[in-house]
Amino acid sequence: MKRFDGRVAFVTGAAHGQGRAAAVAFAGEGAHVAAFDVARPLAYPGYTMGSAGELASLRAECEALGSTCLTFEGDVRDGAAVAAAVEDTVARLGAVDVLFNNAGICAYGLAHELTEAAWDAMIDINLKGVWMVARAYVKLFPRENDLGGDRGLRLRQGVDGGSGPRHPDHRAGAGGLRHHRRGEGVRQGEDRPPGPG
Repeated sequence: MKRFDGRVAFVTGAAHGQGRAAAVAFAGEGAHVAAFDVARPLAYPGYTMGSAGELASLRAECEALGSTCLTFEGDVRDGAAVAAAVEDTVARLGAVDVLFNNAGICAYGLAHELTEAAWDAMIDINLKGVWMVARAYVKLFPRENDLGGDRGLRLRQGVDGGSGPRHPDHRAGAGGLRHHRRGEGVRQGEDRPPGPG
């Protein structure tokens, strides 16, 4: 029996990079996958985001492993898009057991070097986006998300932009997330996604 047989993993920022690696790892361990990605360029930051083509190839890769893979194009800052994706996942796959909140951006610079627009974008995606996805889940399964539940939400933030002085976005976002999880009584799924490493 595989580690995640019969479970459903909802992965944000899933089209490429570590989000894609996590989605494929979950599929390889028996989970069905819901892959959510902005799948288009953003005004900030300037580096390449995931794409619709990468989402399609991810679906094929997960299906080759025997997993059902649903794909959704959307921005984690868009509450309606997030809620629709979570609700569709539950309707089609029956549940969401794991949220892997990987969607995030990272810049390299000291806090005073960032523009206000850059700071706002990073907080919106790296902190508010995680809250948006978690909120959509909790609204559907409020009684299962307490610390005594059998299948309480495991919330994992996949964003890892570093914690040095030139990564103020990561420190602010990760710190805010830690306080949010404690306040909500959410189980902090700190173990790594399945797979090597």
